Amino acid sequence: MERALNAESHTKWLGQNCRNERERAAWANCLKLYENTILQLNQTLDPTTKCTTFDAQTWLSTALTNLETCCAGFVEVSASNYMLALMNNNVTKLFNNTLAINNGSRTPVESYKDGFPKWFKAFADCGS
Repeated sequence: MERALNAESHTKWLGQNCRNERERAAWANCLKLYENTILQLNQTLDPTTKCTTFDAQTWLSTALTNLETCCAGFVEVSASNYMLALMNNNVTKLFNNTLAINNGSRTPVESYKDGFPKWFKAFADCGS
């Protein structure tokens, strides 16, 4: 969380390096994506939300996608050569590692009925 908050703060500072409107738009999107990432991390870490390991995996995956989308925005406006170098903060690596640890430590236990997961309803059960 600390690294993500530092990265968000650093990203706010990067706005002054935007050279044109397209770069400013990519930067603004990046800021919003970092804000969403912080919210998702808070949901994962907040003990009152009763976050399951699967919820945590989903929120962490979404947070990682946000950061990748941020980078893709700068690549799209041809600002990746200098903006991404300024943004290098290893938060993406931390998310990747956390996802690997979280996923590797827990295997979902599926229960089956008639060869299908129990959550899968037969067509007759769907009211049709």
